[in-house]
Amino acid sequence: PAPAPGAALPAAPGWEHLTVTRSGPAAGAAVTARWSLRGGGSLRLLLPEETATVITVGEAPSNPASERSQALIRTRTARAARFVAVLCPAPGAAGVSAARRFDAGRAAGLEVVAGGRCDRWLLPAAGAAAGAGAAHATLRPIS
Repeated sequence: PAPAPGAALPAAPGWEHLTVTRSGPAAGAAVTARWSLRGGGSLRLLLPEETATVITVGEAPSNPASERSQALIRTRTARAARFVAVLCPAPGAAGVSAARRFDAGRAAGLEVVAGGRCDRWLLPAAGAAAGAGAAHATLRPIS
């Protein structure tokens, strides 16, 4: 699991550069984050409900390294894990109001609610034929 604020960071490469401001279990709740952009506007990240997932928020060096950037890291301790997310400009973003998983068997199903309609996307299961999009993690609409 990810560290709590002020806790020792994992020995894995890269964690030593992160200053943790908040960390905890997602607790099966959807997560929304928003970042302001220097030139105006913002980006919004929607993470569907997940179990056994830890969300860590902090800051890390940017480019140039003297500047800091915000970071959001999702971790899960498991034999295998697949994460899905929706990243969109805000405001605008065609009114994206929700992102949630749905049961799609071995594949990852993602519903995106926007502008009064619900689109379903499917990320093929790991090990699926490359033509099905697994090699490039390509989402394909199914409705």
